[in-house]
Amino acid sequence: MALSTTRSRGTICGPDRGHTGGALAFGPHGMLFISIIDGASANYADLRADDLLNLNSTARKILHVDPITCQGLSDNPFFQPGRSLVSNISKVYQMGLRNPYSIVIHSPRPSF
Repeated sequence: MALSTTRSRGTICGPDRGHTGGALAFGPHGMLFISIIDGASANYADLRADDLLNLNSTARKILHVDPITCQGLSDNPFFQPGRSLVSNISKVYQMGLRNPYSIVIHSPRPSF
């Protein structure tokens, strides 16, 4: 049995060690959805509340990326032509969330 090696395509760091977590889910099209919670700490007031609406921050968002390259997708709602697909803005699929701990993908039903 041969050992395989794994290479990281990207890293997403949470803003704090306190309130961390999220989820991964593959959509029916094979692309990856990543939820990232706020990272707030119970020890102090959350001074990063503005990150909720900051498209350059990954906190409190659902990202939608290519699972091979970890790049954003040009059909994401906040993609801006001319921006790199590596930018956080290109990865944001949904924002304004408090703590998206889990993701459920509802596939469209086939029509007959």
